[in-house]
Order: sequence, then structure tokens, then C-alpha cells
Amino acid sequence: MEGAIKRAVLTDEYAAYIDDIRKVRRRNLTVVIAHLTDLWGVAQQLQTYRLWITPSALKGLIIDDSNEEYKVKISYENEVKKEQPRYALVKKNGVEVAVGWSHHWPWRIETAFDMLVTLDYIVLATGREPEWSPVQFGRAKFRDKYHATNALREKVKDPEIDLFDTPFIHSASVLYWLSSQLKEWIKEGLFLHHIDRRLSFSTSSKSVYVGWGNLRKVEADYIRTESNETGIYCVIWDAALSDFDGIKLPTIFTTGQAWVTADQLVMAKNNGYEIQILEGYIWEHSSQLFRTWADAMFSYRDTLTDTTTYKYERARVNAELTMKVAANATIGSFGSKRFQEFRRPDWERAIVGKARCTVLAALKHFKHLCPVLVVSDDIWFLSSEPDIEKALGEMFERRNLPGGFRPLGTVAVTKEIVQKVRVSTDAIALHTFLKGKQSNATPHYTSDFAEIRTQLKEEYGDRGWIREYLKAAGLRNESIPAKQDKEYLAARRSLERYEINQNRTSIYTKTEYAEKVGKTLEPVGYKANQSITVTLTGHQQGRTRHFTATFKGIDAQAFVSEPSTRAIFRQYAIDTGTNPKDIDYLVDLWEGDSADYGDDYGVDVSGVA
Repeated sequence: MEGAIKRAVLTDEYAAYIDDIRKVRRRNLTVVIAHLTDLWGVAQQLQTYRLWITPSALKGLIIDDSNEEYKVKISYENEVKKEQPRYALVKKNGVEVAVGWSHHWPWRIETAFDMLVTLDYIVLATGREPEWSPVQFGRAKFRDKYHATNALREKVKDPEIDLFDTPFIHSASVLYWLSSQLKEWIKEGLFLHHIDRRLSFSTSSKSVYVGWGNLRKVEADYIRTESNETGIYCVIWDAALSDFDGIKLPTIFTTGQAWVTADQLVMAKNNGYEIQILEGYIWEHSSQLFRTWADAMFSYRDTLTDTTTYKYERARVNAELTMKVAANATIGSFGSKRFQEFRRPDWERAIVGKARCTVLAALKHFKHLCPVLVVSDDIWFLSSEPDIEKALGEMFERRNLPGGFRPLGTVAVTKEIVQKVRVSTDAIALHTFLKGKQSNATPHYTSDFAEIRTQLKEEYGDRGWIREYLKAAGLRNESIPAKQDKEYLAARRSLERYEINQNRTSIYTKTEYAEKVGKTLEPVGYKANQSITVTLTGHQQGRTRHFTATFKGIDAQAFVSEPSTRAIFRQYAIDTGTNPKDIDYLVDLWEGDSADYGDDYGVDVSGVA
């Protein structure tokens, strides 16, 4: 299509898109969309091949392939029950239009603008359209990296045999462990501290060696005891003389496990296991295949923390989280039979085995801190020290780096927890129970405010850091030295608006709202029985901006004079039947949330009704 736009986001009433001069545009929908195939016509009008549907839009859409005029392919989240489509392809006259939904993405979407900018940020950061699910996106980036040359393609070529018919699928397991000693040690007055390893599987994928080329099955007489060739090994093992005996620390292998990865085998040999190797599957070649791809996924996340380029916070957070979920989902997909390409359970199990070994090595190094419960990369420690930083601080030196450990929270041991622990036999169930009881970790501060701010922003993001600072300091006022810091003050004001906006169910009176944001409000006009057109005109970043919408019960002058009173306008919206999201849209623009998207993104909503 000449002059085609790259993608558009649909609501029930309009389509939003970014034009060729990078301005956000809205176009009212002039057709009734009843069937999936109607979207093909919408795409032709918009001159695009890619449509996305916001979470609340087109709920009555008929999604099937019954229209013989079109060729339709639909992918579902649950293919058996045909529930929750991931995406659909609609083709007519040789022109194919793709339609995507957001429910399986790790996004917080409240407006079309949120979704549009999230998609745009992903493309800007990675150079690729986000496909239609995190796993598809992650696999596409993997394919981009390793299909560049014949030599690289050779490394990722699927072997001639189906590896799902081999013991690779049983060669490593995620780590779950509940110390049998916890029942003896637990008592009221102690504390359970919760930490995790950041990006555990993605980080492990960087350093793990996986095989390619010919795969050989070999017998015991071929395998040298000192051999660590990449592959899997069938072993008989005894952990009685090792720290990793299942009592002091988890076992390196799971109970009854016979086939093990090379990383697990090496670790077992080095930690006192008695090992007898019976047979194995060994690859002709091996390499750290995922290093380039994992580095790229980490790089995209780092790129998306740049608040100068990626100014709209909600979209930036959505895009950044996408990179994490896509990486983990891609690793998991190698062990799934539903994909026809990269059917490599050996890759997935090798990464799982490497991650398990890395966590086990950390547990041994910090054994003196008393680990008692492990669920994958989540670890709980029992301590008499209530402060997690004082109890486990030596573990957090790399807290902000991939593969580092970070504090998550603390549970004070009560009578209820003692009773729960003493009857628990399942690590996952106890972990879930304790997470529901924990208080979130308090950030660790230095005396320098600039350093505090930098540390908190790395840990909690551009908005979260100020919330964590205030929570830890126990303050909700300006009586702290940091009040002179301009960035602090701006973040505090942003947080106040954000918290009001998040409370979707609460309705504030003028007095309550004034107390919430700490200022006195002038009376706001309210005309309950009138329907009026509100027009806002502002000058920002050298542009004149016009915002027009029709509402019931809101005085135009009041809207202009008190643009920050979102909660009060929400009260009016509920009283009068106005769509609250219409109010959100205009107030966001007026307060600058959308304007902050940057000079490269103007906002044009002329004629919106």
C-alpha cells in the first residue's frame, strides 16, 4: 500500500496510529465491525497490514473462518477449547491482514495510546515488529541471529532424529527443595527472608554449552570418567558424602533421576558424589550458542530504561517487561512439541540444568546463612535478624545485574507460620503461602541522596523509586532534605497523579481529594443536566494544541482551570454516565503524560467527539 502505516490500534470507536511524520493520529471508525473478516476492510481504509485490538474493545466480535470469501487462520491460547485468540490472519485478493490481541502479553493497557506506544517502543528498541506473542517475538529474534549465514544455520539445524524420543527431556529439572530441618528450627520470633536470582534462565543460557552436528549414542566403555563432552549421561549416583545430600542442601539431581546434563555431572563429580556412568548421548560439536541472543535481549532491556528516548513510562515498562518474558518463553519453547522449528528439548534442559547448578553453587557458598526453601530461583532463609539487608547483605552485591540476587521481602514467624511449616511437605505450596504473608523488602540506602536516587531508579524504575523512598522513610510530606531536589519533587508530583489514577473504584469528594494531593481546590463547576462540548487549547513545545470532546455535566471553564482533578471528573462521569476513559484521555493530554512522549511525537486529536 502506498503511504501505508505500520500498525494501528482499534477501540470500539476509533483507530489510533502513528503517521509518517511520527504523530499520533485518531480516525473514527465508520463501519460496524461484527465479524473478524470486517477487519480486513478496516485495514484497507487505514492502509495498514497490522491491526491490534485493545483489551476492552470489540467484545462481541465473531471470530471464525466461516466466510468463504476470505482465507482465515486463527491461533488460540487454548487450541482445544478455541479460547482467547492470540492472532488471526485474514486474506482476500492476495492481500493479508494480521490481527493481534494483547491479553497474553505482559502489558498494562488502559488506552489505545498505551498499546500503540508500547508496540512502537518495542520496534524502536529491537528493530522488529513484536509478532503476536512474547514467545513468537523471542523466537523471531533468535532466528534473526542464527539464520544470518550458512555456518550459523548449521548450528541451529534440527537433528535428523526427534529428540523428544530420547532421554534429553528427562535430563534436568527445575529446583524445588524444602529443608527437612526447617520443621525443627522454626519458632516464633525468627524471620524468613525471601530473595531471588534476577533473570536466572536467561543468564544461564549465556554460559551454557549446547551441542550441534552429529549425535552419537555411546556405551560405558567409551565414556572416560573424566569426560565432560556436551550431551547427557545415564548415571547411578550416591550423594551421602556430599553437602548436596538433600538435608544440608538440595541434591544436584532429583530423586530417581538417571539421565543428567554435562553441567550437572561436572558439579556432582566436584562435590563428593559417587558416580557410575552407564551410557550417554554425545554431540559432535558444542558452543555457547545462546550468548549472542541473550546479550541482545539484555541489551534491549537496557535500551528501554533510557527515559530520554522512551519517555512514556507505562509503554516503556510494558516494552521492557516484554523482553524478559520473551526470553524466558523462548527458552521454554525449545522443549515444547507444538513448534515445528527449533524442536530442541536438549537446549531447554541444558539451560534448566545450568540454572539449577548456578543456584546450588550459591546455596553452598552462602550455606552459613541458612537456606531452607527453594523454588526455582526463589530462595528463603531463616534468620534471627529482622532486617534482610543485615541478614543477607553479602548476597546483594550484584543485585541490579542479570544473575545477581535481590531482596524481595521478609516474613516474621508467627504461631500460624510455625504450624503451617510443620505440616508442609510441598515446597511450592509453602512458598506460595509465605509470599502471601511477606512484607516487601525495604530499599537499602546510603547517606548521599543522589546515590539513593540512582540506586532506587535502577531497582524500581522512574516512578517506583519515589514510592519506595517515601515508604521506607515513612514520610508523606515535604519535611525531608530531599525536598530541595528538583527530580524528587517532579517524581513526587507524578506519583500523586499516578496513585489517584490507579484507584479506579474510589470516588473522592473535593475535600478528600485535596487531602490526597495536599492542596486546596477551588470549587469546580458542575452542570448535572447539561451536555456541553469541552474545548481545551494549550501551547506546549512550540505547538498549539486543541482537545475537543463532548461530556455530560462538566463545566468547560472548570475543566480548564482545574486540569489535575481527575478523581472529581471521574465522580461526574459515574454520576452522569460519561465514559471515564474519555476523561482520562483528555486529562492525560492536558497534564502532559502524552505530551511527554517527546518532540518526535506530536499529538493531534482534532475533531474527537
